[in-house]
Amino acid sequence: MDAIIAVLRLAQPLAQRPTATTSGLFEILLADVKISSTDNSRTIKQLPKVVVNINPQDEEPTDVIIKYVHQLTGGDTGGLRGLRSLFVPPTKFESGDRESFMRASLFCVPVDGRERATTAFMNQSVSFPQFHSLDFVLSSLNSNSINYAKATRHMVQRLDSWLKERQMVPGAIEALFRKPAQQRLGLSVFNPAFMPSSRSNDSINLQENTGIQDANDALAKMMAIEKCDIVVMNPLFGSGLPYKHKVDAFAINRYWGVGVPDYGRIRVDSSGSSSDVSFYEFPLHKKAYDGDADAVRDLIAKGQPVTQKDRNSWTPIHYAVWYGHLEVIQVLLEEGGCPPNITNKKRSTPLHFAALCGHPYVVELLLNHPDIDVHAVDKDGNTALNLCMDTEKPEHKEIASLLKKVMKRREYEKIDVHLMDNKVVRLDLVSGANTTVHQLHLQMLRHLEFPASAAHMFTIWICSANLQLQLRKEHRPVEHQQDWAKIVGMLTDCDPSKETPKLVWRRDARLSIAHEKKVRHPAVVNLLFHEAYRNYIKALYPCADQDAFMLGAILMQLWFGDYDQKKSKGLIETNIWDLVPTPMLKSKGVGWTSKIEKEYKNFTQQMSDKDHPPQILQYQFLMVCWNLVVYGAAFFLASMPSKSPKQSVPVYVGVNDIGVHVIHGQSKTMMLTFHYKDVEWFNKEDQPVLEIKPKASPKQGVMTIHTKQAGLIDHLMSKMAQIHIPVPAPEL
Repeated sequence: MDAIIAVLRLAQPLAQRPTATTSGLFEILLADVKISSTDNSRTIKQLPKVVVNINPQDEEPTDVIIKYVHQLTGGDTGGLRGLRSLFVPPTKFESGDRESFMRASLFCVPVDGRERATTAFMNQSVSFPQFHSLDFVLSSLNSNSINYAKATRHMVQRLDSWLKERQMVPGAIEALFRKPAQQRLGLSVFNPAFMPSSRSNDSINLQENTGIQDANDALAKMMAIEKCDIVVMNPLFGSGLPYKHKVDAFAINRYWGVGVPDYGRIRVDSSGSSSDVSFYEFPLHKKAYDGDADAVRDLIAKGQPVTQKDRNSWTPIHYAVWYGHLEVIQVLLEEGGCPPNITNKKRSTPLHFAALCGHPYVVELLLNHPDIDVHAVDKDGNTALNLCMDTEKPEHKEIASLLKKVMKRREYEKIDVHLMDNKVVRLDLVSGANTTVHQLHLQMLRHLEFPASAAHMFTIWICSANLQLQLRKEHRPVEHQQDWAKIVGMLTDCDPSKETPKLVWRRDARLSIAHEKKVRHPAVVNLLFHEAYRNYIKALYPCADQDAFMLGAILMQLWFGDYDQKKSKGLIETNIWDLVPTPMLKSKGVGWTSKIEKEYKNFTQQMSDKDHPPQILQYQFLMVCWNLVVYGAAFFLASMPSKSPKQSVPVYVGVNDIGVHVIHGQSKTMMLTFHYKDVEWFNKEDQPVLEIKPKASPKQGVMTIHTKQAGLIDHLMSKMAQIHIPVPAPEL
């Protein structure tokens, strides 16, 4: 990563410049650099710049930048010591720009205005770094009276905007130039009674004696300092003896989280009949509540539906299970044909109720049903086993034992889920054909050992050659596989017989890059890398030639190790089709082999003093891809009208957190890119057309995209537009 550094110092103390403009308060360090050409040579001014190699496990490279400024201005002979190094984020007008040439980052390094860099060192330096008034620099930028490097012009304007924002915060400028905390620390007080954890363990007696001696020493120190009146010592502290809290009584609220009905409306009089009007509306529920098996049997014979839900979303079997009416449950299941896995509004099944209420005989009856799903989860993600694991009551222990035995002896059908690195994970269809994406998702997280922070980054997709769909967590993948031919016919013009579906573990299309950068777990980075590489080599990530050179160099380092002058050129020529997308190789006069070899050599030199396991190099690859405006997009097949009225142009429509992008289907070149804030889009229901209208250029007209997936594109664009929010500037 290129780090451009803005070294600032105060022109005068803040107290003496109360009415100064923001830029008038500061001086900035600039270097004079001579640029030679065949015709002439000229001098330009630029900000200092250093290349920082970022390790994914490291924090921001502030120490590296501060050390570089110190060396640049004289080092140990009087160089300037930065007070701190702060990242200056892009302005809100830049937040959506991820073009490849904007990879440099700006860091502000304030220095003490009383320090001066060594004059002798300045005179012998090639670039003669000197401080200039920031006000003067901005003025000369506007008038073009002085030559500045292109990146410097951009970064100085970014710095000025950032400083103006900071000045709006009371005390922010003072905090910027305040001494570091370690220099302001005047006195450090530690606990004199602190005892190191490493002590001799030769014997229990020695340990006890040592503990007594340490405690006495601590007591003496505390009494000398605090003059305490009463001291109570913990006799078990430091003894190493096992100690566990003994619970005398333990109880849980059996009604928590299961959607208990409003008992104010379910009142039973002395004769045993209900006076509540809701039970007159649901007679089968009332008899199940009362435990009257004969009445339940009669009502079923008269046609009362066993799956009807009352105002609380409970079915008759929910009432029967809740109150433990075993015979009623048996009648509902066997004579009424009630589904054993029927749920209420909180997705609690009868098995959930039986486990929570502690009815082991009811649990045993339900487990004997051939269609029972012991892995069914409620709205909170709990199985029936989860609900009875945290209690010491004997009935709940018995239920837990029953559930574990059933789970252990059952062999489930398997389903394959493909990873982007070509591996395959076999998961259990714990609910048969009714297994949901959510259930498979939980299994994948356990199998891959993902951290909790990455749980939302991937999900299950169903994909074939010409159609890829991200499934919602309540979807049933087996059903989608069975109906895939019909789905392909509805959403594409392709031959369904040639589309073979498979489940794929892929990046969630709704994920923003800001969230993706926060997770650096090796397994997560590995899968993100393989997905990015696959899209890149398929030419779905159009990029500049320089980006392709760098990506090719990183891939060579990853696949073949350090640069070898004798072998590397041949390896590049042999693997060139795996290093560069095919459409880019067709461009003439680029010299792909020599350019990639040069970048490969430079990259190896930069990484020579660093550890670079595969995940480090994969992360470097992702860092380049993150700058591509189309990165992370979900792609849809479509077509656009051409100049010939009888023909159309095949295109790929990519949707990500930045906007919508149109890529030519044959040349794989970027045709159009729109940010969400710059366009309006329309999709008439049941019509395979998406219309995109630029806000700023109404004369440009409406761009029409024809695809059966127009509704999917419209829905995803609306979702992504809501999460595309600029990241706020960090506090000082």
